[in-house]
Formats: sequence, C-alpha cells, structure tokens
Amino acid sequence: MRWLVVFFLVGCNRSSCQPQSSFTDDVSEAYRDCDSAAIEKLKKETNMQTVFSNCGSNGFRNFAWSNDGFLYAELSGRVQILNAETKEITPIGMAKPLDKPLWFSADKLIVPVAPDAQIGDPDNETKPERLGIYNPQKGGISYIDLPIRKTRNLHRWDEQTILLTGEKDGGSKKPYLFDLNNQTLTPTFDYVSSKFDQMGYIKEKDLLTVVHDQTLDIYRNGERIATVPEVNRAIPNADGRYIAIEVDGEIIKPEDRPLPKNLTEEQKRREKIRRKQKYDKLPNWAKDSKPPPEIHVIDLNSNERIRFLDFYGKKFEWYAPHPLLHGSMILQGISQKKINQNIGFIRIEEFLIEVELGRPPDNVEVVGKIK
Repeated sequence: MRWLVVFFLVGCNRSSCQPQSSFTDDVSEAYRDCDSAAIEKLKKETNMQTVFSNCGSNGFRNFAWSNDGFLYAELSGRVQILNAETKEITPIGMAKPLDKPLWFSADKLIVPVAPDAQIGDPDNETKPERLGIYNPQKGGISYIDLPIRKTRNLHRWDEQTILLTGEKDGGSKKPYLFDLNNQTLTPTFDYVSSKFDQMGYIKEKDLLTVVHDQTLDIYRNGERIATVPEVNRAIPNADGRYIAIEVDGEIIKPEDRPLPKNLTEEQKRREKIRRKQKYDKLPNWAKDSKPPPEIHVIDLNSNERIRFLDFYGKKFEWYAPHPLLHGSMILQGISQKKINQNIGFIRIEEFLIEVELGRPPDNVEVVGKIK
C-alpha cells in the first residue's frame, strides 16, 4: 500500500497536549500551547511519520494495524476504524476493550471486551468477559462469552483458533487456545511454568516471548534461549529474528538534553544556566516525572540489544503491511522532547543493517548482548 499521512482535524487543548506526562524534557514546555510546527520539525529530522494531527486530542489507549491498511484506534470512551486509503473514519459502538485487538483476517477484527454489565453492577464480577467480533467491510458486532478472566495477548493460531492468555478458576495468567467455532478452551505451552503477564508468539518460527514480573523469557522450539530483566513488553517480528522490547529509560532533566551544535562554548554555558533556572522555578509537583518509554530491539542472530535514541513510545508493533521495514507505536517523544502523543511509524531496517555492518548510526546505541 502507499504510505499515507492522514489527519484528524481537531483542535488542541491543554489536556490533549499533555496526556499523562511520561517523562520530562523541560517540564515548563509542556504547559505551553501545542506547537505543531515544532513537532513537524522534529518529525522531519528523525524521519518519523504520524497518522493524526500534531495537536489533536490524541489520548490513545491502544491501536492496531491490519495487513491491508485499516487502523483500529482506541481512545478514552470510544473506538474507531480508519481506512488509510480513503481516510474514512468509522466509529464502533463496542463494549469496553480490555487489551490490544487482533486483526484475525481482512473481515474480522477481534477485541477482548468487558462483561455485559454496567460499572458498579454486582454481577460484573461473575458475568463472563467476551470477544467482540467486528467486520470492517459490512459493519456489525457479535460477541462470544469467554470462560476466563483478564483476557489479554490475542494472536491468530489457525483459521478458527486464537491464542490468548487469561486466568481460569482463580488461577494465574496462563496461555490457552480458544476455538472460535466450538468455543472450547485448551491449555498450551505447558513447558513454561511462569505466569504470562504479556506474551508474543510467531507460530511459523515457534518463537515465544513471555514477560512476567518485568522479566522476559525467550523460547524457541520449546527451549528457553535467553532471559532479559527489566522489560515491560516484548514483540517478536514475523521473521523470528528481531524482538522489540519496551523498557523504562532514564529520566531526562532539562540540563541533560543535547545542546544545539552551532553554539559557542559561552552560549552553551548560558543556555545550561537558563534551562536550570527555568526548571527551578517550577513547583515541585510539576517536576515529578516518570521514566521515558524506550524501544529497544534484540537481534537473535547476534544477541545484540539495540537502543533507539530518537523516539519514545509504547504499545509497539511491527507495522503489519511491511512488518520488517517499519515499527509503529503510540509515540510520546522525539529527540528527547515530549510531544502530544500520536500514532507514529518509522522505518528502522536501515538502523538494523548499519548495526549488523558494525557501524551503528548516531541515533542508535548497542547496549550489549543478551544472555
């Protein structure tokens, strides 16, 4: 498909420009009106593309690309499907989603959703969670009750079966195969004893990633081949070579941000002082920060772990129409600067090739090898 940049033409307000601050650059900058031109400049400098307007009400909770260019976007209180070719936006009146959806096929989007009960309803704890099934070509939603709770991590297994995780009969989070036709549940991956907080699986390569208690275990052909600590999510690529991981980065203070290269030494000194004075004037509550959400990639051929320095984001996925060439994420920062979040996608193949050739570019860092 063609590469399209499509936009929601919506206004920018204070809440939409700073959705749950995830890290600091210069915190005071977050209290200005959203600067679309500045964001556009950052995007061009890093070859980052975004789907929606720079200053829109982009409070995304989840998203997912289909193989043929449809985008599922979940915002607070609403779900919509965007056709990237026609730019048509279709709202979906679906029950509350619980996790990322699964594009099972071109005519079937599957979303784990909450029980059929109102908030505060005492039956909410006993009614079953469900799968919401939506046909983007014809419209209409149907639901299937599930025999598990805390349903997460949906993957396609075969033409009638999905792989997912959940809790059954009060137990820990485990993986199951769910037959969509017979609505039967079968345990799987019995060689893994840990709980499944987050899971990725490439069936064709028998590559399984399991995150539990912020620890990633990597399995190939039923054997654990590596363990990586301090990981929040892991997303294996379709070819089985690369695994993207989401980790907490180091908190970035204003004075730690890179200075423009064209400044003299005296100008650099004054700029550092200016930044510190500006930061010191902020109230203590405005200085509170969380670690930036970093994206790293593990190359299983070399066991090297590659850190991307130009962008920050969460809910990463390999862009479905070109899964090796591009990654997509809920973008939260570019070049160590916090931005109004968006759905971003970027070509990362060149970075990985350069690292493989032993000449990593300035905007990536090889941080060692996994064990």
